[in-house]
Amino acid sequence: MELDKSNIRVADYLTSLPPKEVLEAKLRQSIESARQQLEFREEE
Repeated sequence: MELDKSNIRVADYLTSLPPKEVLEAKLRQSIESARQQLEFREEE
């Protein structure tokens, strides 16, 4: 399934904060994903 093309969004809701290292890793992953999406759109 292509979630980005079908406008389906998924979210995680946390009731407590995970360790700082986990938050940093998720933030880096999100930033890299956003960069890749921007680069892909610029190529079109």
